[in-house]
Amino acid sequence: MGSSTEELNYNWSYQIAHRLYELGARTVCISPGSRNTPLTLAFLDYNKFNCISHIDERSAGFFALGCSLYNQSPTVLISTSGTATANYLPSIVEANQSRVPLIIITADRPPQLVGTGANQTINQNNIYGYHVRQFIDLGMPQEITTKLDSDIYSLYQFSMGKNWSGKKVSPSGPVHINVPFDEPLYLQNRTVKDMEQEISHTFPMSVDIEQKINIKDIKFPLIVCGRLNQPIKGILEFSEQIHAPIFVDPLSQMRFGFEHPNLISSYDLFLDSVHINPDLIIRFG
Repeated sequence: MGSSTEELNYNWSYQIAHRLYELGARTVCISPGSRNTPLTLAFLDYNKFNCISHIDERSAGFFALGCSLYNQSPTVLISTSGTATANYLPSIVEANQSRVPLIIITADRPPQLVGTGANQTINQNNIYGYHVRQFIDLGMPQEITTKLDSDIYSLYQFSMGKNWSGKKVSPSGPVHINVPFDEPLYLQNRTVKDMEQEISHTFPMSVDIEQKINIKDIKFPLIVCGRLNQPIKGILEFSEQIHAPIFVDPLSQMRFGFEHPNLISSYDLFLDSVHINPDLIIRFG
């Protein structure tokens, strides 16, 4: 005999929490609602996350963005269905442009209730468009979680800019998981099934985005620095070795508090009038 709807909802949500914790997520920002109750209960019951309640989704998004910057790992955002999901968009755009990992989990109605007129039944598929690295609708909760495990692993890797085998292939950024639930949503007395299943690493992604470059053959290298995760001293020493000026973005930590002849923080004042033609641009951050 299969599990009831409420049992499936909870076990499905608990498995999501379990896999995300295994992969490295530690902070969860939860906004109130009804449809996301299975997720809220599961992440709280897992008892290993730092769960923070946020009444306003817009504020939650920017708070999560700051947590991801501080922790250098994806913060999880959980919202109920409908118009609540749209309030994450400003922080998602910011995370996308700033290359900050976020994992957005939006609860949803079952397919037969989507688009039935109420503001909580909007179509949430790809609601954030190209501002997220990847979107997956998990479908209705199932007894077997093999595909769920693969989807969560894939989404987490995308948020960190890594491929299936863990190789860094792109900038970090936000990803979106849509999770529909049917009613009844949850049970008061909850137990968790044994979900210790090994993730099957199949259909690996491999993306080659860089070619080997011999810096010795470069005549005019240029370094551009944004917000940094690496030691600044090493970048300054590297610029000296290859004789490269450093264009410092307004958001970079190098813009203030450092004195070095290679640092140029007001390049926008002369780029329109001075023609430069670097044959190699190296970007940090």
